[in-house]
Amino acid sequence: MDKKSFEAFVDIGVANMQFTIDGSKEAHDNTRILNNGNGTYDRIMKNLADIAQIPIDKRFNLNVRCNFTKKT
Repeated sequence: MDKKSFEAFVDIGVANMQFTIDGSKEAHDNTRILNNGNGTYDRIMKNLADIAQIPIDKRFNLNVRCNFTKKT
């Protein structure tokens, strides 16, 4: 979810959202693969950094959950 989409959800009253990271960059990219074969870790990190720039007057709760397995 990019900053524009995130702000659209906040504007319609969605106040709680969650992003999931599946371990390290390598583990995450091996689990979360786009149709083009690329992983999503870098995209998620960029989007989180962009979202951090949203003005404080917009109220929302953002949880970042980390999934780990025995392998990771």
